[in-house]
Amino acid sequence: APYAAAYDLVQQLIGAIMSVLFLAAFPMVIHALEAEGDESARIRLRALGSGLVCIGLPATVGLGVLSSDISEVIFGGGYRQDAARILPWLAAAIFVGAFKSYFIDVVFQLRHATKYQGYIAALMATVNVVLNILLLPRYGVIAAAWATLAAYLVGALASWHIGKTIFSLPSLEKDFLGCASVSATMAIAIYSLPSSSGIVWLLAKIALGIITYAAMAWMLNVAGCRGLFNAVMRRRNT
Repeated sequence: APYAAAYDLVQQLIGAIMSVLFLAAFPMVIHALEAEGDESARIRLRALGSGLVCIGLPATVGLGVLSSDISEVIFGGGYRQDAARILPWLAAAIFVGAFKSYFIDVVFQLRHATKYQGYIAALMATVNVVLNILLLPRYGVIAAAWATLAAYLVGALASWHIGKTIFSLPSLEKDFLGCASVSATMAIAIYSLPSSSGIVWLLAKIALGIITYAAMAWMLNVAGCRGLFNAVMRRRNT
């Protein structure tokens, strides 16, 4: 029960945010591929991947850092302790899984090779079940979160390894490094607040995290956020 409750919470937060980005960008990727070819689609894919990283990664780090605070506010006494332990692992798992589904796996749809997704899903299910059988009796509920993360990582690596043979994805190394450094700064800022429970302190920590991340991302121009903001403002003015 604690696993199910924590998983649903993370899925409805990180998964939903990344899904919205994908649904907004995927039609443009398809249009670019059909109208202008692979290179144009690759440019659109890079924008999609950059957005997924820059939104999903800080959300994942934030959920991990605030796992105890969130559990204290949202979950009942019977679930609170276990949920706090597994939330960081599940947040990482959902981020990896969503990034796989909404970025890496797109190549299979572009090349009409979705059969590979079925093979990879079977591999992930096998990894998840085997790890649960091996680890759950010894480590308890946290082993289920470990197994989920491991299954998503294996699936993402398999998708990337197979996908690169049919369509070359753009590199997101700079985006990952930039967002990771800014997310780490955000986590430190949240940790600097006193350890207190309650909805008010939770909202204060969330607000501090958002402000810190936005300010640092703007200063470092992570994923070209300043240029994107200026382009949006120019459109509004015209």
